[in-house]
Amino acid sequence: LVRRQISVARRRLDRQITVMCFIRVIAFICLAAPYCCYRIYAVNNPVSRSEPLEFANRQLVHVIFASLASLNFGISFYLFIISSSHFRRQVKFILVKKCWNRWKNLCCFRNNEITPENIVVNNLNMIIEEIN
Repeated sequence: LVRRQISVARRRLDRQITVMCFIRVIAFICLAAPYCCYRIYAVNNPVSRSEPLEFANRQLVHVIFASLASLNFGISFYLFIISSSHFRRQVKFILVKKCWNRWKNLCCFRNNEITPENIVVNNLNMIIEEIN
């Protein structure tokens, strides 16, 4: 096999995507493992509703671990922002250059020009003063 030369920029981007994937896998393990372990424990050691304090404690632990596990679905964006400078630049470009300018043009800042009120232009492009 002939080894092809890969550009430095391509290697840097490959390294960044590898780091991003590695961080995502670590976050998934850290956030999903406690919930999985708790569910295994809860299935093997059930508690009855006749013991309200123990039942309430288990419900609290269940809600905490379920909340941590649900972070898996929303944390990717923030992890990628932290781990990748290229991703940060792209997000900044999209938010500032595209979305902010569109929002600014649509809602906030209208054309602030002064125009005369009593002037009408006829078909010959001559200015005729409107008579009230």
